[in-house]
Amino acid sequence: MTEPLWFYKKFIEGDHIDQANNAEFFKTDHIDDMTSALVRESVQNSLDAKLPDKDNVRVDFRIGSKSIAQGFDRSMLNELSKHITASGSPIPKKFHTLIKKNFKYIVVEDFNTQGLNGDVRYARGKLPGELNDFYFFFRNDGRSGKTSSLGKWGIGKTIFPAMSYLHMFWALTVQSNGGGKYLMGRSNLGHHTIKNIDYVPTGYYGTRKDNDSPLVLPVEDVNTMDDFCTQFNLKRGDSSGLSIVVPFIPDSITHEKLVYASMMHYMYPIMNGNLEINISATGAKDIAINADSIDGILDSYSEGKDGEKYQKLRLQSDSLGDVIPLPKEEHIMLHRGSVNSVPQWKTSKMFSEEVLNDCRNAFERGEKLAFIIPVQIHPVDGDKEWGRYRLYIERDERLDGSEDIFIRDGLRIPGVSSIGGRNLRGIFIADEAPLTDFLGAAENPAHTEWQEDAFGFEYEFDDRRPTLNFIKNSFSRITSILSRPLEDVDVDLLAEFFPYLESDRSTKKSKKPKR
Repeated sequence: MTEPLWFYKKFIEGDHIDQANNAEFFKTDHIDDMTSALVRESVQNSLDAKLPDKDNVRVDFRIGSKSIAQGFDRSMLNELSKHITASGSPIPKKFHTLIKKNFKYIVVEDFNTQGLNGDVRYARGKLPGELNDFYFFFRNDGRSGKTSSLGKWGIGKTIFPAMSYLHMFWALTVQSNGGGKYLMGRSNLGHHTIKNIDYVPTGYYGTRKDNDSPLVLPVEDVNTMDDFCTQFNLKRGDSSGLSIVVPFIPDSITHEKLVYASMMHYMYPIMNGNLEINISATGAKDIAINADSIDGILDSYSEGKDGEKYQKLRLQSDSLGDVIPLPKEEHIMLHRGSVNSVPQWKTSKMFSEEVLNDCRNAFERGEKLAFIIPVQIHPVDGDKEWGRYRLYIERDERLDGSEDIFIRDGLRIPGVSSIGGRNLRGIFIADEAPLTDFLGAAENPAHTEWQEDAFGFEYEFDDRRPTLNFIKNSFSRITSILSRPLEDVDVDLLAEFFPYLESDRSTKKSKKPKR
C-alpha cells in the first residue's frame, strides 16, 4: 500500500462534468447561517446512527486552532496544494496560501452511535446489496442508504467541505459491527487542470494498492490514526461512532453560534433525554447541553447582549417541558373518518358535541389543550394506513404575536408556519411512522420545509396536496374550530350610520332622508 496522501483521478475525455455547489443547499431563509446548517446536518446524522441498545446520543463540537510551525504534521496536506491552486479550482487566490499558515478547525464527534458500517473497499457505481454507510458517506452525493430516518437526500455530508475555505475534511470512524477503525479524507474542488491534465472534482486522503491504482482506500495503520487523534485531540478511542475534522474554517463559526443553533434546532430531543450536545472552544467555557442543564443555559445567555432570542427559546422550553411528560390519556383524541378518504378538517366528524364544547370553554379560559390527530397516509405501493401527530396550543401573554413550532423526529422544521391570532403558541410533534416517512419524503434538501413537489415525493405517496395541507394548516384550522362562533348578532347595531341600507331581518326600518 502507498503512504497516505491526497489523490485526484485524472479526468477521462467524454466523462460527464458536474460542477455542483453543494453549499447552496444550505442557504435558505429559514437557516440563520452555515453554523446552523452544520449543527442541523451533523446532529441529525448522529441521531440516525444511534445504537439500538442506547438511550441517547452525544455529539461534541470543538473549535480549535493549529500551528504548522509548532507541531502540526504537514504531511497530512501532501499533494493537496497543487490541486487547490490549479486552473479551474473554486478556491479564491486569497486562500491559496492558507495551506501554509496557522488555521482554525472544528471537530464533530458522536458517541453511542454505529459509525460508518459497511465494506470500505466497495466503490462501484451500482448500489451495494447490503447496508453500507461508509460507501454512501464518502463515495456518493445525492444518494443515501437511509430508508426511514431524519435525512434521506444524501447531501447532508456535503456541509463539511462547504464549511472549509479549502473545501476539505477528514473523518475517522469505528464501526459498531466489528468491521474496524478507519481514517479517510475528502476534498471537493470541482473540475480543474494542472499542466494541461484535467482532474475530477473529488479527491480523497488515504492509501492506494500501488501508484497506478485509481481507488483510494481508508487508512488502517494504527500509528497513523493514533497520530491523527493526537493532532486534533479526538476522544474517539475505540468506541464506535464518527469523528469529523474540518480544517481552515472561517472565524464566523463561533462557540456562541454553536450553542444557540443546538438549542434552537434540537430543543425537543435534548429535553426528552434523547440527545446531549457538548460545545467547547479555546478561550470559552465548556457547555454541556442536556435535559437537566438547558434551562439554566438559556437563563444565563438571556442576560447577554443577544438575550432576547434566548428569552424566546426559554419560553419555548417551558412549553415543551409541559408537553413532553404528558401521557397519552391526557390528550384529546380526535375521531377518525375513513382511511380511504383524503384528510379534511370537518368539525362535526372530528369532535363530538360535548368534547367540542369543553374544548371551546377551555380555550376561552386560556387553558392549554393537547390533541392527538389521526391522518390518512396513502402510499403509492402499499396499503392505506393511519398516521397520527400531537398538537398543543396555549395562550401566552408574554408573546408579542404568535408562534408555532413544527417538529419531525426531533428536528425542528422552521419553514412551516400556519398559526394566526395573538399570544398563541402551537407545538406540532410527529415522531411515529408512517407519518414521519411521509413528511420526510416531502422535505427539501435542507429539511426546512414540506413541499408537495419535493423530488421523488410523487412516486411514494398519493393525495399529497390535501394531506400536506391538512397537516401544515393544523394550527389555523384548530384555532378556527376552537373560536366559538357569534350566536347573537345585533343586525341593527350600525343602522343609524347607514340609513340607506335595509334588511329583511332588521327591526328598525330607516327612512330615506329628503334631499
